[in-house]
Formats: sequence, C-alpha cells, structure tokens
Amino acid sequence: MLIRSESIAKGECVLATQPKFASADGDDLIFIGRGHQVIKDVIPELEAGRTVHFASKGHFHLHELVERIFFMTGPAKYYTTTWAISEAPMRKILELVDKGYITEINALFDFKTKAHAPKAFQLIEGITSRIVLTHIHAKVKVIENEKWCVSINSSANDTQNSRYEAGVITPNKIVSGAHRDWILEEIKNATKPGAN
Repeated sequence: MLIRSESIAKGECVLATQPKFASADGDDLIFIGRGHQVIKDVIPELEAGRTVHFASKGHFHLHELVERIFFMTGPAKYYTTTWAISEAPMRKILELVDKGYITEINALFDFKTKAHAPKAFQLIEGITSRIVLTHIHAKVKVIENEKWCVSINSSANDTQNSRYEAGVITPNKIVSGAHRDWILEEIKNATKPGAN
C-alpha cells in the first residue's frame, strides 16, 4: 500500500488502497506493501532525483528490492554494508552475479557475520571483489554504473525476517556517490576477513 503524501503534509497517515505513485511535490514517494508485485507496481522504473521511502511490513526483503533495482539499472557495481547476513539473500546476490547484473562487489560487514553465519559468509566471500569486517551497524547499498548511482538506506539487514523494515531509495549520483565513497574508505581502512 501507499501512504498518501498529502496526508503526511497534514500530519495524518492514510493508506492508499492501490500501490501507485503519490507525492505532495512530485519528487518523493512512499509505499508500504507485499512482495515482488508491489515493488514492481510501485517502482516501475527509476527516476533520477526521485526518492522512494518504503516500509516492508515484513512481506518483502531487502535482497528482493536490490534485485528489482538491478533489473532497472542493468549491470552495475555493488557496494554493500550490513550488520547481519543469512544464506538466502547471499544466494540471491550470487544469482545476480551469475546473470551478469552485478559486475563487482565491495562489502563491508560487521565482525560477527563470519562467525554467526559461516555458510552465508563463505558464499559472499567467494564472489566479492573486496570484503572486510569492521564494527558496523549501517545497512547501505549502492548500485552504480555509467547511467545510474542508486543508494538504498534501510533498517533491514541482509537476512530474511517477518519484521517491519523501512528505508529510502535514492537515485541521486551525489548522495549515492557519497555513500559509495565512505564505504570504500572504510574498506580501505578496515580489517580483512582472515584477520580475526
């Protein structure tokens, strides 16, 4: 479902019955919904400069949203940070690599991911260009090619869960480029996977 942004401006929150674009000023969107179809209906294509706010209601996962963005951008580099991982999302990333959507992966994970999800870590470690472990709680994704630089900031980790998660998709080269840059700087300065 979509929250009507005119309701937000009035301090109310009214849910739309159909997932479609709504915006008070034409620039920002917000939606709440279920599964792939809602993601596809609400974000039929990316628009440079149009920020999309989302809440999953536990019915879709961050890796499904990442997949949708890759389908729209085409092949691109992937920068990712997370506090926790599980096997299904890492398999989805592997699938996107195999299909040619992801051309390079730069990953910044919390120290605990290797010990808490060894199979998932082994999957992603085998396909990343660079992966390092550090103290991190941020969940940021950047998808970048010659045409697009899109960032996703989310409360969701790279796991599957039934909790409400929320975030923002920003197809803005300056904002997304800034996220890419801090991720790369931290990767440069952080601990390598085998160091602990």
